[in-house]
Amino acid sequence: MTTGALPISESQAIWLNYVVGAGEIIIGLSWLFYPKKEHLLKLQLIVFPLLALSAAIAEPANLIHPFNPLTFNFALVVFSAIGLLVSKDVPTAKNCKRKPD
Repeated sequence: MTTGALPISESQAIWLNYVVGAGEIIIGLSWLFYPKKEHLLKLQLIVFPLLALSAAIAEPANLIHPFNPLTFNFALVVFSAIGLLVSKDVPTAKNCKRKPD
């Protein structure tokens, strides 16, 4: 799919996939350690539609398959929006709902 979307050789596509995979690992670790999850959720609301658009442009034939990039990224946008809305009411150590006795 990478060589179909970009005018690069097979070895460059393999290298690019390794770089993108490393980027995904870094993003996953940032979810574990970054304290302001609201920033990450807002970033996801921007990035997921762009990923869906780029996947549709790169390989339009994939859009007819079940669990295609368009429906998958739409679900991720919805989950990110729900997470953003719900995250304001989640108690943390910083804003605990329980009062000490």
